[in-house]
Amino acid sequence: MNKQQSLIEIRDFSFTYPTGENSAALKNINLVLEQGTLTILCGMSGSGKTTLLRHLKPELSPKGKGDGQINFAEDLINNRQNSKISFVMQNPSNQIVMDSVWHELAFGLENQGVMPEEIERRIAEIANFFGIESWIDKRVAELSGGEKQILNLASNMILQPNLLVLDEPTAQLDPIARRDFLQMLFYIHAETGTGIVLSEHNLDDLLENADQVVFLDQGKIDFRGTASGLANYLLLNNHPYQKALPVAARAGSLIMEDADGIPLSIKQGRDLLSKTFIERDNGSLTSLGAEQDKSLLINKIEEKYKNPDNSELRAESEKYATKIMQAERLWFRYSPDDNLVLKEADLQI
Repeated sequence: MNKQQSLIEIRDFSFTYPTGENSAALKNINLVLEQGTLTILCGMSGSGKTTLLRHLKPELSPKGKGDGQINFAEDLINNRQNSKISFVMQNPSNQIVMDSVWHELAFGLENQGVMPEEIERRIAEIANFFGIESWIDKRVAELSGGEKQILNLASNMILQPNLLVLDEPTAQLDPIARRDFLQMLFYIHAETGTGIVLSEHNLDDLLENADQVVFLDQGKIDFRGTASGLANYLLLNNHPYQKALPVAARAGSLIMEDADGIPLSIKQGRDLLSKTFIERDNGSLTSLGAEQDKSLLINKIEEKYKNPDNSELRAESEKYATKIMQAERLWFRYSPDDNLVLKEADLQI
């Protein structure tokens, strides 16, 4: 397969659940997924992301009335048992079926009738690729949530799919586990050329790696294009979903004259700042135009947020003008049952 070969083509597809009456969950969807591309599917809760993703895996397609076409590449699905489409769900506990890591990796291959010698070889390869040799003999119950999702990903990739579909796979992971999972996903994409479709609410660390971004709103595709194009679209239209954009994109939009070239990562944000500020020997950042430029930046912030009390906003902006970040009274725990990691923490940088 070459990179530009279409894996799935969706044409004028609409779908209504049996209980949906006249309200369609998906409306006139047109989308092409190509071999080797990374597609990010995003949108507000209830926008139809999961419904669309499940239609990409015939075994998981929901019951209801569908109109239009979903065409699969001939070598993508030759039969349902030997599908070349893998699906990673949000909660790994709902997908893992065996009690040990080794047997979980072997499960899919055994169902496909792969010979034992080949199973052992592929498990050794996938364990090395994912760096999980140290817990290959562990019981699944001993794994953390992040490790379970890595196992879930590995047990799908051992089947050597052409398309990997992931439905909010990091939703239940802590920030460190999320970072590790995404790094592994990007590594898979770079090393294997597997086509990937990923839905996420949190777009941090995602957009800069995307080949295509699709934004769903109330079952319709409102935007399809590049990651920077999505940032432009959300910011220029003041869409509520702009809050899901990376911090660098939201902060960068405040000091840019236009929406072109909005930063999508911390590195890109720093590059933007280097064009706007001079870094002095002591490491502090000072505006090129000193007080005049600082005043212009404050005016842009006032205009952006339309605060009726501009004097109050100006005072707050000037108060924090020399600070990169300030946080006050932070409380945080990774899950409702965990101990608090932060208790009324204050931080200033």
